[in-house]
Amino acid sequence: MGLCGFEPKDEEERGRLQAECQLLGLDPRERAQELAARDETAKKSTKRVLAALTEGDWDRQAECWQTTSLETLKTRGAHNGLVDYLSEVDAILAPLIAGPPGGS
Repeated sequence: MGLCGFEPKDEEERGRLQAECQLLGLDPRERAQELAARDETAKKSTKRVLAALTEGDWDRQAECWQTTSLETLKTRGAHNGLVDYLSEVDAILAPLIAGPPGGS
């Protein structure tokens, strides 16, 4: 989810995104489903790419999914299972957090 939500915050992050796009031959945010390497050090590892974009900063990675609009996440996650995950969260977890109807 973090990778789909990455939006560069400054020129340095834009440069890292551009470098990853050149290395991979694709925008990893838009085509994360093509990053399926199991080895976390492999060129096409989602974890490697996200770590490269955020310099391994967990708070920055969390920010990617916490602040990015659901619409952006759904658009970018249409082919990698993110939409299904978000739908499950909405259908199963959201009602549990909200509590029973009527507010008791």
